[in-house]
Amino acid sequence: MHHRFFRRPDCTELREEIGQLCAELCEDNPYSFNEEQMVEKFQKNQKIITLRRENKKQER
Repeated sequence: MHHRFFRRPDCTELREEIGQLCAELCEDNPYSFNEEQMVEKFQKNQKIITLRRENKKQER
């Protein structure tokens, strides 16, 4: 099964959507960072991301 690979230009979007950790992984090794890993990381970080977004909304 082929993965859709994330190339360097996608790292900024990853940083915004999924968080620092995933973006750093993407930047460290942009050609081996695949969608499956991204989804897994996202699921682990989703609660944290949601909380951060809520905090940002409250700060405004």
